[in-house]
Amino acid sequence: MSDITAIERVNHSDSNMTLRIYTHVTDNMAKNLINELEAYDKDFKNNASENKKLRLVQ
Repeated sequence: MSDITAIERVNHSDSNMTLRIYTHVTDNMAKNLINELEAYDKDFKNNASENKKLRLVQ
């Protein structure tokens, strides 16, 4: 979807307002995704380490 189409659909009076709002939302979504992936990676590494310890004990 082009910027013009998006601006027409949300009916903002100022195209800069539309771009500021949606750029802000997109930036936050990217930051949240990074945080979620880092947490997943940490959990994965912790679980892998625990599984390795269990195999050594058995």
